[in-house]
Formats: sequence, structure tokens, C-alpha cells
Amino acid sequence: MLMRKISLAIAAAAAMAPAFATAQNVGTEQLTSLSPSTGTISMADYAYGLTNLLLNFKGGASVDRSADLFISLDRNGETVAYVPASNIGLVTYDGVYADLWQIQFFQKPQYVCKAGGDYTVTIPEGYFLIGEDKTPNSEIILNYTIPVSGITIYPEPTENILELQDFVLTYGNAESIEVLPDTGLKIQMYDIYGNHESGDDNTDVDDDEEVEEPGQVIYDEDILPEFSADGNSLKIHADRKVTKGGTWRLIIPSGLIKINYPDGTSARNDELIYSYKIPNYSMGQPEVFPAEGPAVSFPGVITLTVDKGSTLGNVNQMGKSYIYSIDSEGNLGNKLATYIAAPKNSSYYKDPITGQPSAQYANTVFLVNQNGKDVEIYPAPGLYQLVTAEKLYAVKTPAGQSYISKLYYTYDIIEGAGFDMEFSPANGSAVTSLKEIKVKFPTAGELKLEYGLAWLKSDKASYVFYPAKDSDDPQTVKFYTDVPVTLPGSYTLTSATNSVTIDGDLVVVTANYVVSEETGVGCVQDVQLLPAVFDICNAQGMLIKRNANIDDLRALPAGIYIAGGKKFINR
Repeated sequence: MLMRKISLAIAAAAAMAPAFATAQNVGTEQLTSLSPSTGTISMADYAYGLTNLLLNFKGGASVDRSADLFISLDRNGETVAYVPASNIGLVTYDGVYADLWQIQFFQKPQYVCKAGGDYTVTIPEGYFLIGEDKTPNSEIILNYTIPVSGITIYPEPTENILELQDFVLTYGNAESIEVLPDTGLKIQMYDIYGNHESGDDNTDVDDDEEVEEPGQVIYDEDILPEFSADGNSLKIHADRKVTKGGTWRLIIPSGLIKINYPDGTSARNDELIYSYKIPNYSMGQPEVFPAEGPAVSFPGVITLTVDKGSTLGNVNQMGKSYIYSIDSEGNLGNKLATYIAAPKNSSYYKDPITGQPSAQYANTVFLVNQNGKDVEIYPAPGLYQLVTAEKLYAVKTPAGQSYISKLYYTYDIIEGAGFDMEFSPANGSAVTSLKEIKVKFPTAGELKLEYGLAWLKSDKASYVFYPAKDSDDPQTVKFYTDVPVTLPGSYTLTSATNSVTIDGDLVVVTANYVVSEETGVGCVQDVQLLPAVFDICNAQGMLIKRNANIDDLRALPAGIYIAGGKKFINR
């Protein structure tokens, strides 16, 4: 029966897969190697859990992919990630090993990918085309178990961290967790040496103002719990940052959290205590230029400066700092740009006249855009965050040397600043599919395209979009993909910093879309869906037959086709 495919392509694959509880490993006879092997995953060998697979097919090096199909990754029966065949970034071919394919599940945060539980990977029939004859693979189902990983917290307890405010507590062996607000219990954090975070002695306090005891900061339970999407993690957010030097203890009291296990049982948490050390040197968050807040663009060089009494050393030249888009809740989105710290012996730290190291830069670190120091990036309006590399530099004081943990700076790119952009489909709109996004720059001068790609990402899938000039309008760029995006979800498009150049400046394009399910679609046998004569293409858009009719369409082998501009599946 020939039916038009409804928008969720993975539904067909899911229907073919057996129920989670009874799923067996199938299709492995098509492989010469598989890593990791099915069964229990050793966290000693795979520290980040089931983030990627390596497949080696029988039949030689000529393994290709079909289109419009999805690999699914399920955890305890719930889908947590999809890998579309049309995405070159998620399924990669390794030329060194000829027929080795890497499937990457990188959309979900690491603390989710390595959570304990039962995982199933389903590769639908026809996702891969094997050998010279392009033989479709049969369905492959792979089952894994990640052992109970216990309890993890982010950031991990460390000897050197600059500030404390946000934590993510994860029960790797839990199906879900709940906060029990009626217990009257509070999460506490205090300096074990009795130093109050604010640094005051609680004098000059109004009579009706609550006085906190020195040495203790109690978080307001009204803003305490936020749950991550998969339910076994708790986000803890303080109402202010802790930046004062000292050894700080985070205490989560016993009985505050209800832990629900996959077997249906539940339990209360035991007391949890975590220690963090903020170095005792007189500096807060380093001053950044450009300053946080409203901005128009990001320069090619960003500077961080600490107090004059401190000296920076041992700059981490290998670590990378990134600018991300973020949502209103502070969740990181697509990566916008990459910055690398300039080495201390570079010209950035020298007097421009004498060429000798300058004392005025002793407390400064320079972050340089990897595309060049003269690059100016103009993002679309919205919120962005600079996240520096771990151990970006060390602070030297008479008391010793301490490394800095990651730093975070937030920017708000102003609406209407920089280069105007007009989107089609409109930014923020809901669509049933996305194959092409046009961006017009009405006030632009000379517009050029470089080699950078764009990414369209949701929380469970990611697609590559290619930039191209619009033949009808020299001020318009179109970003396109080979196969329409039809998987429902909320997506963000972000172009690479080297995609679009206007008057020599790099312009980053970002836009948001909601892909929703198509409804009310009948069978192809309802001839009204198609004209009497139409062209037929395969799922990749290659022409198969001109001036075809519905009988020609029915006669084709099983697969996915585009007929008269509409997509159909022939079973």
C-alpha cells in the first residue's frame, strides 16, 4: 500500500522495533565489528557512556546512507536522541578504516548519556546502503546496559573554582526524582572556617530583616528545585553567587529527595556533602571587555583583567573558550564562535614600541577568535554566553598559585543593531517541514559566502544546512538541506562564523522554528493529492521519472519518494 509519510519519520522505525522489554539484538551478522559491544558497558572504558557507536560493515568500503530515516536511541523505553541519515555531522565516515562508520549521539548532555539504565539503538532497514550493489541493511537492534553510576554532581568538587551558584545533581540509577517540599528541610552551603559569603558582620540591619548566622548561607527553598528533562537530575540555583575565598560545603539533607527506581520502588535520599575550594586571593570575577550586557557584536579579541595585585601565568593555550546562544533560562544552545588564549610570550603582552614584555599586561589574558584577531562577529539579536576553557590561567600571589575554573559572561545582542535580517519562513514561526531558509540583508553592502556551514538543532536531532547565494536577489542568502526536516520539535538555526561576510565583517545567522506534525493526510489512492502528471524523485531529490502518473509511482520498489513536490512511502 502506498501512503504519504506523516511527518514523524521515526514512527515507522519505531513501529518495526519490538517492545523494549522483549527487544533482542538483531542484525549484528551484517557487521564485522561493533564498538562498544552489546551488553553491559564498562564505564572505565567508556567514561561518557553511550555517546557514540563504531560500526564496520561486511561488503567493502562502499557503504552509503539512504535519506529520511532515523536511528533512535532509547533509555528505559523513552527516546532520548535521533540521528537523521541526511546529517553528515552525526554519522561520519572514517577514511582510515575504509568501511568504519561512527554514529554520534551528542545532543544530550553528558550527565544524561552516562546515566544508568537500559538502552536500545534501533537502525531501521535501509538506513545504510552496503557494497557496490547498494544493498539496504536489514533492521539492526542493539541493546546496552549502563551500570548504576551512583550519584554525580556538576560542577564536580574541586580544589580551585572561581564561583558557586548552579549545581546539577544526578541519580544515575533512578528513573526519576522528586523534591519533597513539605519536609521543612533546606539545602545549606557554608564556609567551614566561618566566613560569611557576603563578608559583612550583620551590623546595621533593620529590625524586621532576617539575620543569617555567620558561616552559613541557606538557599531559599522557593527557588531551589528545577528538574532536567529526563527526570533523574535536580538543578540547584542559588539566589546569589558565592565568590569569597575559602572552603565551602554544600549540604543536601537526608529525606529531601524521593528517588524512584525503574523496578517501581522508591526511597529517600541520604545526606549528601560536597566540598569546594575558592582560592584566597583578592579578586572576584575578572573584568571582561567587551563588558557583559547589551552589545552589538563580538570582537576578534576579548580581554579578561584581574586585580592589579595579581599576576596571570600559565595560560592554557590548548583549551578553547566558546560563545554559545542561550535561552531565557540560561541553557546553552548552539556554539557561535571559538576563542583561544594567546600565549604569554606573544605580541599581545608586549609593548608595541619596544617589543618587550609590558608590566601593564601582567594581570590580563587575551582570548583570540580562531578565525583571526580582526574578525568582528555580528550575531542575530538574542542572548549569548562566553564560557571560558577550564583552567584558563593561573593566578600568582605571594601565597602561591591557583588555577581558575570556567568563567561565564552573558551578553544581550540588541534588536535592530548590526545588520538587519529578514527571514523566510519568518523567525519564530511554526512549519510542517524545513528544507530551505532564506535570509535577506536589506541594508547590507558587499555580501560574500565563505565555507562555513549552519546547524539546525533540537534537543534530540541535528541537521547540516548549506549556505548559497539566492540567484534572484544578491542581498539574500539561503540555507538549505538535502532532505526536508520533518521530525517535530523546537529547532535553532545557527550559522558558523565563516558562513556569511558583509563588508568584510562576519555575520552569524540565528533563527528559531517549531516543526509540527502534519495532520489530515490520506492515502495516495486519493488521487486528489496529486495532479494527473508529475515528476518523481528519490528521497535525495534525484529525478527518477518525468511526466509520471500514479500507476508509475505504485510500481516503484519499496522506499521513500518525492512526487509532485510531496513525499510518499511505498511499502
